[in-house]
Amino acid sequence: MEKLGRSVKQPVILISDDEKNVTDLLSGMFKNDYQVVTAQSGGETLDIFQKIPIDLVLLDVHMPDMDGFKVCQKLRNGYSHNYKYRPFVMMMTAYFDDNIDKGFDSGADDFIRKPINVKLLKRRIKNIIDSKFIHDKLIDSELKLSTIFENAQDGIMITDVHNKKIMAANKMSCEMTGYSNGEMLNMGVMDLIPKDDAPLILASFDLQVKKEIIIMIDTPVKRKDRTIFYSDINASFMSLDNKDYLVAFLRDVTQRKNLYKQLEGQRNSLEINFNVRTQELIESLTKLRFIIDSIIKAMALTVEARDPYTAGHQRRVSNIARKIAEKMNLSNKQIEGIRVAGTLHDLGKIQIPSEILSKPSKLNEFEFGLIKLHPEIGYNILKGIEFPWPIADIVRQHHEKIDGSGYPLHLIGDDIMIEAKILCVADVYDAIVSHRPYRPALSKVVAIKEFISNKGVLYDSLVVEAFEKVVRDTGFNMSENTIDM
Repeated sequence: MEKLGRSVKQPVILISDDEKNVTDLLSGMFKNDYQVVTAQSGGETLDIFQKIPIDLVLLDVHMPDMDGFKVCQKLRNGYSHNYKYRPFVMMMTAYFDDNIDKGFDSGADDFIRKPINVKLLKRRIKNIIDSKFIHDKLIDSELKLSTIFENAQDGIMITDVHNKKIMAANKMSCEMTGYSNGEMLNMGVMDLIPKDDAPLILASFDLQVKKEIIIMIDTPVKRKDRTIFYSDINASFMSLDNKDYLVAFLRDVTQRKNLYKQLEGQRNSLEINFNVRTQELIESLTKLRFIIDSIIKAMALTVEARDPYTAGHQRRVSNIARKIAEKMNLSNKQIEGIRVAGTLHDLGKIQIPSEILSKPSKLNEFEFGLIKLHPEIGYNILKGIEFPWPIADIVRQHHEKIDGSGYPLHLIGDDIMIEAKILCVADVYDAIVSHRPYRPALSKVVAIKEFISNKGVLYDSLVVEAFEKVVRDTGFNMSENTIDM
């Protein structure tokens, strides 16, 4: 049996009571719904905890050799290391027993009195197990997303807007600056800013907080050893529990800056224009939701930072796809899944060389072949994360065409998810009207002609019709060549 997580389909309940008639009664009551294990002493209870991961224990207070309080204390003090998830402990005590406070002090989660009300106990156990299962799933998702956060190839820092204190920093941030994570959490933004550059950087920081700019280019950052490196800093403002934060994504561009410096004498002018736009995904209902949304945003911005010519692309595609889905009267759950998938649909480009992503001429056949790998790469990154929506499959299929000419699976017609069909139309539209390194942006008229001429051939007819309604109802933002949301 595995030590971490459940190895069986049914949750495991341990019933610990020195009265066999009690263990027999409760075992019979729960055996059809749960895997039941019994013990009749404190020592036996602890032995079982060493061998089998338990979800919930019904623990009698009065037992030979060791009472329930001592057993509970040992469990809470790390007696067994078999557990990825914390087991729920419900203590059983006599009706007139006054030791409830002592039980809670020992680490118990709940109490039930004897004689046991069977119907009440069954209802409470079911609610506990259901809630624990959801909680364990959320922990799994947080751990997986936190792993992506920690292993991102760009530095990520979360900063308190008001006191400019660093609240969180990933592994790459520490490697860039030379500080340990513990040192970073005791520092503020001012500790990383060269004194002479402080006024300009702090002014830019305030503009990012106000959402007037998104990216700071070639920003000097001070290392622990007092040397300087240069970074492009993408930032996103968010609020949680009435506190304001700035999430910054740092990419070391020192080598690029040095190269530009060498070429400066050979060129009349050199313009750097990163037009990066980021979406606001944060919902401040809980701390966990804050972390998950922050990491999703980090993943999206990490991709965009590699390709400045498509900055803001994922956000725009997400918004357009969401509008199409609403016109098609899809469920709220599907619409939210499309929004998240749109934000992450190009995640696979994180493994595509940046030289190809920003190549200032058309790609050759080999290079385009590498680009075509990104839906499968994105799928492989996302498939292990238990989203409430089929995000990995939507990302995998977003370049499929209904005639089978798409990639990577060459799916046809109804074999393609409706969410992926919608994402495909939104993606193609934004690609046509956006500037590319090898061509200027094309007009919205060109994009609409593409859908009309290939309606029912490459693109799903219902999706195209919904897109046309979005265009008709919302109009176009002429300054940005996109649908006005």
